[in-house]
Amino acid sequence: MAFDFLGTFTRDEILGLLDWVDTRTTEFHGRISHLRREVERLGWIRYSTDNDGNVTGFDVLPKDSLLAKYVRTYLFLGGDPVDLDILSRGNWIHLTKGEWELDSREFQGGNPSHGKYDPPRAYDDAMSSVAVYKVKETVEAALKRREGVEFRIKRTVDLLDQYVEEVILLAKRTEGVETIDDLRGRLEFLLDTEDYAAAGKKPLNQ
Repeated sequence: MAFDFLGTFTRDEILGLLDWVDTRTTEFHGRISHLRREVERLGWIRYSTDNDGNVTGFDVLPKDSLLAKYVRTYLFLGGDPVDLDILSRGNWIHLTKGEWELDSREFQGGNPSHGKYDPPRAYDDAMSSVAVYKVKETVEAALKRREGVEFRIKRTVDLLDQYVEEVILLAKRTEGVETIDDLRGRLEFLLDTEDYAAAGKKPLNQ
């Protein structure tokens, strides 16, 4: 059974899902340990910002991590990680709270939390495109290598975020505020509640 249901299920369906998940919980702590080792191996990048949210510096830890290796290569190729402005977990862009402009007595809406947003521009750029292309083709091999390292940096940060999210989720389900046992108790309560028709009843088309 694929357990392809959500809020409406029979007693056998939901108990089958819970029993199957119980057989997997013994793997959770091992998975968490593995993911933590992977986080240390991949490394992470921390950006510092000024009061306006503009990135001013960075630090990569651990120093012998895969991400640190990529960043060193990127610097060697003339790149600057500050220009990438990668926003890892917990540093996502959001709108700041608006403020009153005392001079105009008007309320100004929020601004992006990191940097400034430039609206899209549409110009006839055929002439400049040709010139830029000719500049790039002069150093095409080096440029492709730099772009490749930049891609690896972004991919590593993205993978790191996924691992951290999984660690947090598994921790919640084993010893957090919503463990598998907590959720089982909640669902079993709904099964025994006569007024909650979705739980424990056969779907109408069966």
